[in-house]
Amino acid sequence: HRTKMVIANAIYFKGLWTLPFEKSDTRDSQFTLLDGRKKDIKLMYKHMEGTSFCNFQDIEAKAVCLSFKESKLRMFILLPNREDGLPQLLNKIFTVCPTPHGKGDKLYLDMFLSLTHYYTEEVNLYLPRFKIGEGDPSVNLNDTMMKLGVSKIFDRDVADFSGMTDVRRLFVSSIVHCAVLEVDEEGAEAAAATGISCMIECSMPPQPVDFKVTHPFVVAIADDQGTPL
Repeated sequence: HRTKMVIANAIYFKGLWTLPFEKSDTRDSQFTLLDGRKKDIKLMYKHMEGTSFCNFQDIEAKAVCLSFKESKLRMFILLPNREDGLPQLLNKIFTVCPTPHGKGDKLYLDMFLSLTHYYTEEVNLYLPRFKIGEGDPSVNLNDTMMKLGVSKIFDRDVADFSGMTDVRRLFVSSIVHCAVLEVDEEGAEAAAATGISCMIECSMPPQPVDFKVTHPFVVAIADDQGTPL
């Protein structure tokens, strides 16, 4: 066996909503999958008079940000306008283009995770209870890291880990990541190892925005600086 070193990073987080969902408001509903099939779900409901919201017209999606009690972490939910719009949305926000300095350019993702692009809105939020990631295979991050400009560590001829170990000709063969996220009325529990514009739409008098998460969406937990968990 040629493995000389394994570097592991583990994160665990359990957060309670600042404003929890009332269990009595949870109803049976249906979630539309990408192939058009319907899945029975438990749909939670919460009316929020002042929540962080944004209509990202450039990527044809809307987003809300939910806060956790006694925590700087927040949950960001990005919902495509179309029921089948998730593949196109993911392609836009996670496309990473190398720059001359070797860093990735991911403006849409940065906007999604930055509260500076959000504004206070009255929202009727419908969010399913869900648990994702458990039992799923790990994701290999080699290609993602290379697109971000991190490539030398994978090259056995140029990788340099002399600051960490005396072992010679040490290089990274693979980076894998797995994550689990569970959301219910009380909060969220997560574990892990490893020229664009935002338009603000206003009406007088303002009407609550119905934010119904009943088709595939993007979810992320990040801190106040937009750094994902």
